[in-house]
Order: sequence, then C-alpha cells, then structure tokens
Amino acid sequence: MNQKYYQASGRASFAGMLTMIIGGLIVALVTSPVYIVIVQKIPSAYISAFATVGYGFLIGLAMSFLAEKGHLRSPKKIMTLSFLVGLMATCLQWVFFYAFMMNDATDGEVSIAAGYREALTNPQNIVELMRYLLENGHWSLGRNGGNVTGVALAFVWVVEAAIISIAPAYLARGQARKPYSETYQRWAVKTVLAGQAALIEKTKENKLALEAGDFSMLKPSADKAAFTRIQLWEVEEDDSCHYLTLITVKVVPAKKGKTEEKTTELVEYLQISPECAKELKERFATQIIAETSETSEEDGDAEEAAGDDSEAAEDAEESAGDQELAKQEK
Repeated sequence: MNQKYYQASGRASFAGMLTMIIGGLIVALVTSPVYIVIVQKIPSAYISAFATVGYGFLIGLAMSFLAEKGHLRSPKKIMTLSFLVGLMATCLQWVFFYAFMMNDATDGEVSIAAGYREALTNPQNIVELMRYLLENGHWSLGRNGGNVTGVALAFVWVVEAAIISIAPAYLARGQARKPYSETYQRWAVKTVLAGQAALIEKTKENKLALEAGDFSMLKPSADKAAFTRIQLWEVEEDDSCHYLTLITVKVVPAKKGKTEEKTTELVEYLQISPECAKELKERFATQIIAETSETSEEDGDAEEAAGDDSEAAEDAEESAGDQELAKQEK
C-alpha cells in the first residue's frame, strides 16, 4: 500500500449502507416505469440503448449521492452493494415490463397494477414472457429491419443487465474513493486551479519525481492544445488532508470540425503539504494570457515611439538652455 496517495479508511456504518440500499431501490422503483414506457412506446434498439444507459446512470447518481451523505468510505463494500441494487433494479424493470405488456395485450382489461402483482407473486410468468420474446422479438433495428430475436436478443438483455448493474457500482465506488478527513469527518473539497501547467508526459521518471515532492516541472503555460490540469482536494483545517491530482490534456480534432479533449491521469490523490498546496494556488491562481506576435510588434512600436518622444524632449530642453544662456550674455 502506497501511503503517498490517499487510501480510503474502509469505514461504512450499517445504517449508512442500509439507507443506501433502500434509497437506491426507491429510485429504481420510481424510474423503472418511465424506462419501460420509453422502451414500450418507442420500440427501437437505439432508443432502448440510450434509455438503458440513462436508467443505470440515474441509479448510479443516487447511489453515489447516498454514499456521500452517509459518509461511506469503503469502496469495495459500496461497489458490491451498488452492484446488487443494480441487479435488483434490472429485475424490477422486468416486473414493470411484464405489467405493461399484459395491459397492452388485454387492451386494458388487466390493469398495470394487477400485472405488477401477478409478476411479483408468480415470477414464472416473466420467464414465459422472455421465452415468447426470444421467439418473436419486440423491437427492430431501424425502420426496415426485422425484429431482434434469439441469441441476439439474449445478448442485448445481458448487456442491458450489465449496464444497469455496473453503472451504479462504478459511480458509487468513485465517490467512496474520494479523499476524506477522518479528523473533521467530512469530504475534501475539490478545486480546479484556473491556471494550467505545461504538458507533462506520463513517464515513470516524472511520476517518481512528483511522488518525491519535486514539482519544478509544473510550469505555467498558455498552450491551449496540450497542457496539464491541476486539481486540489483539501480540508483546509486538516494539515494531513491535502491531495493533488494532475491530468494531462491534449486537444485533438473531432467530427464536424469540432475538437475534443483526450485526458490521462498522471497522479491521483497524491498527498502534499499545506505549504505546497498554497504555493500551487498562488502560482496557478490565474490563466496566463498568450502574447501574440502582433502584440509584441505593437509593444515594440510603442517603445520606439516613447524613445523618439524622449529624444525630442531632451532636444527641447537643450534648446531652452541655449536661449537662456544667450539672454544672460546680453
């Protein structure tokens, strides 16, 4: 274990974990009908894919939020619990899907509530529905494509379950890994410094230098195409809770004439001293304005003009002195 980097304490209260599970299921209970309505009303594979990602992402945000509010600092436990909640959310959306399908198939004779109760009391009905869909399909690929069935549909269901389960686990784990002050019982505050540093390549030598406390390579830069972004994670009152994250950024061309950032983490949550954090804030408090050649030429012309004015003033003073001397001689 490398003590130069932040290590989560692994603490997670039973009450906090229970609250996270219940809260996650409530969010799944509320959002799953919306998810199913989208899938039902717009039977397209592409729409379903976006809806699945959105469904998993919303549950993940909820799990991350509850992990933060519950002060849960055990990444492994939080990831496992969030994954299980995601699996339960997957099952829950199948219950609602069955209820909506029964309601449509019977032209409303079987209410959604009745279908929901039937699916809960007799899960075998959901299995039968899955078998029917594997044979006949439910949605298509594009306007002219046939219904997706068989192995392809089963693969889609596996991917759907993976997204809904993994997204919450990933997001909640990310929250549990963030720096936390055990002394003051609160999460560190993230600050992205306004100024940027020159690009630092991700090499073993550079990483070792940073871990040794050598930050001389962090030099202010105005280069917008390749630079290093500086993040500080701090609890100001806690001298032991100051951490540095460096992200290398390269701006590259994208589609339709646009650009996008390609980022790589150089170091994440590297512990630094309060003095070092203060010095970095002062050094990178503001952005450097790039000096263009046009600006340089204008500055040069201004200096030359100022020099000419200075010479003219000296000539005027010399002339005035001569005139005064001539008066005295008279």
